[in-house]
Amino acid sequence: MASAWKTIRGLVGVVRYLWTLAAITGTLLLLLELALAWHYRRVDAQNLAQNAPKLLVDGRSKADGYGDDTWMPQYFHELKQRKPVWHSYDYWREGPFQGRYIRVDEAGLRKTWTPEKIGANPLRIFLFGGSTLWGIGARDDFTIPSYLAKALARAGVPSEIRNYGQIAYITTQELIALDRELCAGERPDLIVFYDGVNDVQFAEMSGRPGIPYQEDIRTREFGLLKRLVKDNRRDLAQIYFQEVIANRALVRFARNMTGRHGGGENTDGGNLATRLGLNETSPRTDMPREQLAKEILRIYRYNQNRIQDLADAFGIPVIFYWQPVSYVKKTCTPFERKMQRNRAKTQPDLEPLFREVYAAVASDTALMEKRNFHNLDGIFEDRAEPFYIDICHLTEKGNQRVAQRMIQDLLPLARQRLKDRRDGS
Repeated sequence: MASAWKTIRGLVGVVRYLWTLAAITGTLLLLLELALAWHYRRVDAQNLAQNAPKLLVDGRSKADGYGDDTWMPQYFHELKQRKPVWHSYDYWREGPFQGRYIRVDEAGLRKTWTPEKIGANPLRIFLFGGSTLWGIGARDDFTIPSYLAKALARAGVPSEIRNYGQIAYITTQELIALDRELCAGERPDLIVFYDGVNDVQFAEMSGRPGIPYQEDIRTREFGLLKRLVKDNRRDLAQIYFQEVIANRALVRFARNMTGRHGGGENTDGGNLATRLGLNETSPRTDMPREQLAKEILRIYRYNQNRIQDLADAFGIPVIFYWQPVSYVKKTCTPFERKMQRNRAKTQPDLEPLFREVYAAVASDTALMEKRNFHNLDGIFEDRAEPFYIDICHLTEKGNQRVAQRMIQDLLPLARQRLKDRRDGS
């Protein structure tokens, strides 16, 4: 009996020793993990600062229209950091973001320049469009809406301008966005739409007109979480734990010491993605170019009419602008030509489609004769200086020129709306 108790006490002692050893080892590993994590955060921050020019989204920061401006590296780094979030009915909006040159509020709207004193009861002007209106390539105070706000302030017209432009929106999404704002009780004094590019380029991308950007991806993602949980729990757990382990500072340290940098790991993520259908590509049902161009314009006209109906129902003036692209600029700079060639590598049929659609717009007598429709495709046509940073996005100088053209229509309307207020009509 005594021998048995002695054996038990011995085993207990071994267990205590092993437990203590495990606790000490775990504590040391935890402290080492925390120390290495702190160290790598500092290293990564230093690398980020040193390699900022390498982190640009693309080569647009080198556009000749920027000249010697030095703010582009930080700007394009901020542009890369922003993230869209889900938004009911129209798919997405920009998420809240606070940078030095890019600021987006909680409603997903980009910051627009406002005077220090707006004045009582300002005119409320809502602008809708895609990324060119949102202002890719420009700081907050130098987007088209901001230039309009400055022009109205100089003219003594108190105004509150909201930039509802969203990256990659087509006119159908903008129509829905306007409808949702009116449903929520918003009552602007003026409404402006600035469109054309996205309706064309995303139709070419999908082979179908009126389809939002990356619709095929959202189709494949629909019900993804349910499929993951129902049929792929083991694979999902494996991938999760592999990611957790791979991102530990201790693992990073071990890889650095052994010369392995994470390039050889093989997870089951690719097989899982295949089983979930995420690697599939939607079959294209391309229309002939002429037919596709006609359908793009037909859908634009339909949306324009529905927008007009909404505006008329609430007695709100609305103006439509068809935006310019570099393809119709007669004298392009070498950089502008380079960006056209770059796009042709991935979308060789895009330029011919743009030319087809833009010619159709210019020859559409009924559309061109509308008093509240303005075709701006020729605004840079005969100008040799640089305005584009790619096929459609503009430098701040380009935004200013577009705003100068818009204000010719907006200012008389704004003054009339103010007069109507005073007269009580």
